[in-house]
Amino acid sequence: MFRNQFLIIVLTSCSFLLFGQADFPENGALYIDTVVPRVDIIIDPDSLDWLYQEENKDSNIEFH
Repeated sequence: MFRNQFLIIVLTSCSFLLFGQADFPENGALYIDTVVPRVDIIIDPDSLDWLYQEENKDSNIEFH
């Protein structure tokens, strides 16, 4: 039983090594000059008001 489990673990590990992502992908363009990325940040208006208050400017609270 242990021998079969060990064999399955070894074969699974080998498959990850063989078919995983290459350590060093091919060189390519760092930025695509024809595309302007867009990032939308959505925050509750009450949370935004709280962030704008002077006493909260150095807060470490994270908003999900």
